[in-house]
Amino acid sequence: MPAFVTEPASVVQDLVRVIRAARTMQTARACLVTTRDREQAISIVVQSAADAGAALYHYTVAARRRYDRERLTWKLLAEGDPDPAALLGSVRETQGGGVFIIEDCVPPLRDDGGDRSARMKLAAMLSSGTAAAGSIGNTGRSAG
Repeated sequence: MPAFVTEPASVVQDLVRVIRAARTMQTARACLVTTRDREQAISIVVQSAADAGAALYHYTVAARRRYDRERLTWKLLAEGDPDPAALLGSVRETQGGGVFIIEDCVPPLRDDGGDRSARMKLAAMLSSGTAAAGSIGNTGRSAG
C-alpha cells in the first residue's frame, strides 16, 4: 500500500531507508514521487542521496547527468534518449549503482497505452534475480 507523506523531512528519512535497504540487499527499488513542485521533489531526492552517501543521477529524454555534491551542480554525462526503454537501459548500464531520478517515463510505463518494452525493462531491473545494486527513483508531475 502506498504511503502518502507530505513533510519533506519525513520523505527524506523514508527515502534514505529505501536507499540503504537497496544497498544492503544489493537490489533495485523504485519510488514514484509525484508533485506539482518539481524542484522540491528533486531537492528531496538530492538530500536523501547525500544523507545515504549514494551517487545521484538525473536521466531524462533531454540529458543524462550526475550530481557533484562538492560543487552542488549537475555534470552532463550524455544526451538523453526519447525512447523510454533505451533510457532505462542506460540506467542499468551505469556502473556502481546509485539513485536515479528518471523523468519523462511515467506515461510510457502505464499499463493502458504505455510502452510495453519500457515496462518490461523496468520489471527486469527490479526483479530480485537480475537487479544490480542501487535505487531507482522517478519524479513526475501529478495530474490536476
